[in-house]
Amino acid sequence: MRNKPTEGPLFKAEQMEDKWDIYFYDGHLYFRRSWTGDLVFRAHIEFEEHKATVTTVDASSVDDDALALAQVDFLIKSHLLGLEVPHPLPKNLGKNPYTLAIYSLALFGRRGFYGTMTNTLELKSLAQD
Repeated sequence: MRNKPTEGPLFKAEQMEDKWDIYFYDGHLYFRRSWTGDLVFRAHIEFEEHKATVTTVDASSVDDDALALAQVDFLIKSHLLGLEVPHPLPKNLGKNPYTLAIYSLALFGRRGFYGTMTNTLELKSLAQD
């Protein structure tokens, strides 16, 4: 997504396990829950010749700004760029594998392959090596 996309839907849920719809309008990415239609994030994005930069993120239901930013980063990487990357897990979620799996499935569906409590914004992609 390095070139400015055409306005409209960029990612639409194809099945129940796809939990998000993502749209681009007027310099903003809109992240909606696919089944409820609830708008969760709005991110302002700027495009340059070889990069796209998210400059702000507004979150409707996430109280932790760092977590909201990490979730938007994950959604861009996983849903728009098609990368298999870890999704962020809130540190207060605990370590119970069942709880972590339910959280991952509920929030990210079939694209929530694995999560981490590490700052995912600082993780380097293997493709960048």
